[in-house]
Parts: sequence; structure tokens; C-alpha cells
Amino acid sequence: MKRKPTIDQAVRKKEAPPKSLEEYKQEKPAQLTLFEYLLAEDRRYSNTIELYDFIPKYHWGKSARVNGQYLKTLKREFECRSIRYKVEIAPARIQDKDGVEREYYPGQREELVEDALRKFVCEGQGVFLDDQAGVVFSLYQLQEELKSKGHSYSKDQIKDALLICAKSKITINSEDGNLSLISSLFETLGLHTREDWKDKKQKTRAFVRFHPLITRSIKSGAFRQLNYERR
Repeated sequence: MKRKPTIDQAVRKKEAPPKSLEEYKQEKPAQLTLFEYLLAEDRRYSNTIELYDFIPKYHWGKSARVNGQYLKTLKREFECRSIRYKVEIAPARIQDKDGVEREYYPGQREELVEDALRKFVCEGQGVFLDDQAGVVFSLYQLQEELKSKGHSYSKDQIKDALLICAKSKITINSEDGNLSLISSLFETLGLHTREDWKDKKQKTRAFVRFHPLITRSIKSGAFRQLNYERR
């Protein structure tokens, strides 16, 4: 009898069924080790990703909603290494506490969450899941990391931020025609069920597989250190 997955949220290709963390092929290649800190005791640093971090993917300020719920796709342009790119950010649709589905752009909160998760990778929690860069963590650990930087979010707020990152679609096209890519900020998100969370609390694990451009940059070594404390 096929074992049921232990996650209640997974954002993947529609034709593929959700997988639990244990069902992924887990590896830690040499390139991922190089992505980690040169000095393990220095917690000030993380790594910036070539091209991916140039993308203007976050929305700051108020959002103009249609009928109080829906948002238009954002269209932006940027340049990286003398190549022009066009990017479209399609908002994520999630169900709020009042039961109404509303759309959200990835914003400041989501950027802080992604930065924290990438810092976890630098500290040794990274793993390749089916050959794609990811990280394993707990909501409690993520909450404590954000709190240490002055950002106090509830676990429900953090969960919403993770869902927005997983459901916001980013379309990137280069002017020279060498890149055309559609993906979420988080290609895959796995969260354990609420019942499992109640039983295990702080020990319950979640996982994320990052945007494909992050995997590509780690594999090619196209990244550099940045001061995480100053972000």
C-alpha cells in the first residue's frame, strides 16, 4: 500500500503528485558545500545569487486590488551584465482567516523569509532535493531567526509568507532570447499537517526547493558573500 505524503501543502508542477521530504533524492554536492560559509563561526554573512538577485520580484507599498481581492500582474524590466530582461510577477492567491481568497504580491515579509532560509543554507542546512537546491527547517526556527533581526511574525504569518513565495509565478525573458523561464520563487514547499505540528511542535520539519536560477548559480559557482546583518 502506497504511503500517503505527510505534507499538507506542496506547490509543484500540476501533473506531479506532492511528495514528502523522505521521497526526494537527497544529496549534498561539493558546490553546495562551497556555498556555505568559509568561516563557520561568522554568522554575519550569506550569499547573493547571480542574476536571480537582480530580478525586481518584490512589491513595496500598497496594492491596488480589483474588487478588494484581485491584483494585476506586475510588469517590470531590469538589466544584468549588459543584458536586458523583462519580468512579470503574477500574484499568489491564498485563503485568508475570514475564508475569502485574496491575491498577494511577494513583499518585504516574503523577502525577509527568503533571506533567512538562504542563510540557513549557508549555515549547513542546505540539501539538493531531486537535484534542485533546497533547505530543511522548522517554522519555529524560522520564526526565531526573524525575531533575532527585529521582525516578530506569528507562525500563521510565516506560513502565509511561505505560501505566497510558493504560489507567486515569475516569468523572465531576456532581450537576447537566451532565457525564458517561468517558475515560483519557491519551486516546491512542504509543510507538515497541523496534527503533526501539534504532536512534535518545534521538531516538525518543513522544506523548500528554491527557484531554478538559485540551483543554477550554486552549481556554476556564480555567487558571492554579502553581509546578512546589513540587509
